[in-house]
Amino acid sequence: MKRLLALVCALCAVVATSCATDSAATGTPAPKENASGGGGENTSADGAINDEDSYLVLVEEYKSGKRKADNYVPMHDIVAAWQYWEVTRTKDGKKISDKWGVASVITRKFTAYVERDMGFYLLGYEVDLKVPRAEQAVKGNVTRAFIGRKGWEPREIEVGKTSSFAAPASYSGAKAEPFEGVVMSKKEFYGTCYTWSEGGVEIKEWFADNGWFGKVIKRTENGQVTFELTNLASEKKGALDWKW
Repeated sequence: MKRLLALVCALCAVVATSCATDSAATGTPAPKENASGGGGENTSADGAINDEDSYLVLVEEYKSGKRKADNYVPMHDIVAAWQYWEVTRTKDGKKISDKWGVASVITRKFTAYVERDMGFYLLGYEVDLKVPRAEQAVKGNVTRAFIGRKGWEPREIEVGKTSSFAAPASYSGAKAEPFEGVVMSKKEFYGTCYTWSEGGVEIKEWFADNGWFGKVIKRTENGQVTFELTNLASEKKGALDWKW
């Protein structure tokens, strides 16, 4: 009887811990964190892929439809081949980098081939550049998606009906201040710095009008940097062996 009572108590403790974790996870998300930093439902699981066997299992999950690619990726206004954009955010004391590159632009088709570097492998997207920026997250802008390793020909995978990337925030109610002359990764940016408070935390985001992808180049929370542009290049070739 004592052993049964102990087992019941232990089970209750596990359930209570789970509920507490779920409650914390449903807190108000920070505006633009998903859009500017990448991330989504596949990110944590995919980030753990670091060997060939695990990668092949992942490919089969995508090919079978168990996993589906995002139908939207955050794009910018002026897209050119070989643009490379890397942002790093701090989460639970750890640095997490999100890396994007434009492998090619087919001007006559208003199409860009975009790569997202996941570490051991890459996700590729054929992006319709005719979709206005304001409508990308709603309508979707990905026409085809791919997965592959550096130097390999990418394999096509199924595109889902929704995206794990959040739509760009409107910054409604935030204090807006223009900025210019901010140099990061040897590029000078200009745009608007937005300031607002959440749960007693003052948040600032620098939204660069001439930025790429998510366009946010820096974010601070009570003065501490939690997100920033860490690398940028305009002549970085794509990693996948695309067959256009």
